[in-house]
Amino acid sequence: MTSTTFKPVSTIWAELEALLDSKGARLIKFAFTSNREKTAVIYAKWRGEYVTWLYHVEEPAFYWGHYHSDNEDKAIADFHERAKTA
Repeated sequence: MTSTTFKPVSTIWAELEALLDSKGARLIKFAFTSNREKTAVIYAKWRGEYVTWLYHVEEPAFYWGHYHSDNEDKAIADFHERAKTA
């Protein structure tokens, strides 16, 4: 039987903040998915538009983005949908 080692939350936050800063994005909301040790959903403002990204906790890297231009309501709904199903 193998054991799984999880990253400390403080490390996850530090890596996430560094990645957001490098992209010039501002975090609005963050939620772990049901696959907590590997994936989170990010809701951010990036280059003047609202975006939801999946965030690979172990990498760390963003992938599979949904871009909502200036439609904040649509971005919020997308964030909540992705957070419960990803």
